[in-house]
Amino acid sequence: MPDALTNGGGAEGSVFPGVSCPGAPLTGLSTSCGNRFFNNRMGQVPPGFTFPATLDQFGAPHGEATAATLPNGNDFWWDEFISNTGNCWFDNTGPDGKAASVTGPGDAGRTPGIPPNLLPDCAGGRKPGASLGLGDVAKEAYLVDCSEGPDEDTGPLDCDWWGSPPRPGSSAARSRSREFAAAARAFEGTEEAERLRRRMAELIADASP
Repeated sequence: MPDALTNGGGAEGSVFPGVSCPGAPLTGLSTSCGNRFFNNRMGQVPPGFTFPATLDQFGAPHGEATAATLPNGNDFWWDEFISNTGNCWFDNTGPDGKAASVTGPGDAGRTPGIPPNLLPDCAGGRKPGASLGLGDVAKEAYLVDCSEGPDEDTGPLDCDWWGSPPRPGSSAARSRSREFAAAARAFEGTEEAERLRRRMAELIADASP
């Protein structure tokens, strides 16, 4: 939730009136900073785990708790909003018990194109300042699309929150991931993406001291 919309009492709470990230690094505009995600065992079923009965009551799809692993489609997701800092993902393991199988920010594969001094693993959590949002217009466009609610669009960058995704690890899931990545790269060079960049720059300029 951008600072301009929180008013010191919105989704980010009264962390700092009007500015959820004290000092609002670089721009005066932020959404969330200083979050740490570590020591998680993603996609691994804890011994003796059972799903809450309410999941079946509301028909929420889920795997079997008796399985050794239940991989997520995506373990972590960050829109990389420009200037947000100190969001760190480190010391997490995936379904196979290794860091390499974690998906999302701070994963072993890293995000292509991020400079080595801006890695979201924050050097194992020791350097929070090493994580800095550089902006991702494809992700912002995805969030804008999702804010409008369910629709019938099914393109690779259209919101897919409203339906069940392909089973994690399946060929369909891998195919969807490749399609999104390719569509994101193509979108970055479009006029629509440029308009979104300009709009973000205007918001940043308006919020800057």
